[in-house]
Amino acid sequence: VIVDLVATLFLESQEKIENAEEAIQQGKWAASIYYSYQSMVNSAKALLTAEKQKVNTHASIIKDFDELYVAAGKIAFEGGFEKIALQLNQNEPSEAFAKSYLEDAKTVLERLEAYRKLELEHA
Repeated sequence: VIVDLVATLFLESQEKIENAEEAIQQGKWAASIYYSYQSMVNSAKALLTAEKQKVNTHASIIKDFDELYVAAGKIAFEGGFEKIALQLNQNEPSEAFAKSYLEDAKTVLERLEAYRKLELEHA
């Protein structure tokens, strides 16, 4: 049985987004923010895995993703992926931030899945 690890990682990212939404409904801002962060890093990990890159730490995933995809012009994120992913370090856990960060996580997942789909279609 061949498991598509990249597809599995994207599925896990979607599950983290669902967890983030549930946490918001329960008023658990910090938990929601963490799930959103995990989703973003996991989505980046999916594409890096497809490129056979090492994906050992969150810091290296974020840095490598910025280098291989954002800096290379393959996927656009204003200010870079790191700026989006690490917003949780500059913001207090509030309802407003949890909701905007969740939207960022959804955008990341959508863009990365779309990129992967195009990549497979042109393979």
